[in-house]
Amino acid sequence: PFNMTPSFTDVYFINSTHGWVCGGNGFIFKTTNGGVDWVEQSSYEHRLLRTIFFTDQNNGWAAGTDISFNDVLLSTTNGGSTWIDRDMSTTDDFSSIYFVNSNIGWLASNLRLYKTTNGGNEWIVNTTNITMSNSIFFINENIGWVAGHKLYKTTDGGLNWNESVRPLPSGWQTNII
Repeated sequence: PFNMTPSFTDVYFINSTHGWVCGGNGFIFKTTNGGVDWVEQSSYEHRLLRTIFFTDQNNGWAAGTDISFNDVLLSTTNGGSTWIDRDMSTTDDFSSIYFVNSNIGWLASNLRLYKTTNGGNEWIVNTTNITMSNSIFFINENIGWVAGHKLYKTTDGGLNWNESVRPLPSGWQTNII
């Protein structure tokens, strides 16, 4: 996905007109007319942005990995006109970012989960055994889910995560050996 025509990995709309899309080559595009037109905001060669999230029209985050498999975390405070590199000096491949509000946010990766309680100024490793997280979502500060190799749910703001029963398509069965 590096050095190619942009392939898109995530899209996020804050309302019916303002949205962003991110992807390969570190591309970020913005629309202010519901997707009729898109304007390129950035391009970070040798980076793959997998996820993008905005808490309002100005404050947003994009994350992924670079060609050396190091983390990529970007933030903006002006709607994406400029992006700040927030390198966390890890080998995490960030796959999903979600903010419950302007202060509390979650960042999921191939290795671990991170949480911020101060708008992303600091990210603390969530000490769980959850790895290979593809997506994270919260409905409020306490209740959230992580999907990856397994499905987990928290009801206490990420202090504890419980594995959920794995949904199976009809006709499938689990064999116990």
